[in-house]
Amino acid sequence: MTKPTRTTWILVADGERARIFENDGSDSSLQRAIPHDMVHPNPPTHEQGADRPGRVHESVGPGRSAMGDTDWHRHEKEKFAREMVRKLDDARTQNRFDRLIVVAPPRVLGDLRQLMPDPLKKMVDVEIDKDLTSDAEHVLEDRLAEHFPGPKPDRRQG
Repeated sequence: MTKPTRTTWILVADGERARIFENDGSDSSLQRAIPHDMVHPNPPTHEQGADRPGRVHESVGPGRSAMGDTDWHRHEKEKFAREMVRKLDDARTQNRFDRLIVVAPPRVLGDLRQLMPDPLKKMVDVEIDKDLTSDAEHVLEDRLAEHFPGPKPDRRQG
């Protein structure tokens, strides 16, 4: 009796770019689960926010004080994390995958973890706290091969 294959989705992301791959469980190869990269433009905070922080009148006395600066760059990363979680959770509700591997830098990984609903969190099988968004697909296959059953891809050139 053969073991049923489990579809694994692999999210490789940072705060501005994400790729989602799929592995069907037959080997360690990756295919695109979503054909295009998710890209979220995120210029530095000084290019996004107001020139100066606003001022607040104190409720007691004549004093005024500056309000704290908003880190717009960080805000956009959190917004992108919400977008990634929404896409993954939609796919989960459509039963498109059985397990999830998340590869992201530590801060993005923390954002994703915090934003994921419990049913999606339960599907996360592996977390890798690295930024691998610039790795080519065959490099990702090699790096992630240990997390998949079956034969490893043959990289020898004819």
